[in-house]
Formats: sequence, C-alpha cells, structure tokens
Amino acid sequence: MGDEVTQLDRWETELNEATPGDLRDTTTPAAMVNSLHALLLGEALSPAAQATLTQWLEDNEVGGPLLRAGIPDDWRIGDRTG
Repeated sequence: MGDEVTQLDRWETELNEATPGDLRDTTTPAAMVNSLHALLLGEALSPAAQATLTQWLEDNEVGGPLLRAGIPDDWRIGDRTG
C-alpha cells in the first residue's frame, strides 16, 4: 500500500509488551490514516473485502460511546480495539 513508516515486527502475544523508545510495531497517525484510506476507500481491497472490513469496524461497539460524544448523530462510526 506504499506505507514506508509502519513497522510490523512481532506477532501476538509478543505485541503486548512495550518498551519506551522501542520502534518495533509502531506507526504514525498519518500512516495509519493513509492505510485506512487505502483499505476502506482506495483500491487496496476489492469492493466485497471493503464492505466486510467496514462492517467489522462498524460492528465493534467498544469505543462507540466515546466516539459518538464528539461527532454528529448521523455519522457512521467504525472502531477497532487494540
């Protein structure tokens, strides 16, 4: 997808450990937004895969109340914990 910033170095459950200054398994907000744009709105996935991913994000209710507090009621929200 062209992301030269994000580093994916370890698998679960090793990802649950974080050491200050450790650059493994990191990204930036801009890189994350670009990746989400490519996946959800761009050409990185087929339309069917985009619909599936969108539904997964919308079905996650963990962050819903927090996200809803700052956006208009008619906006769709998607969230993924972790």
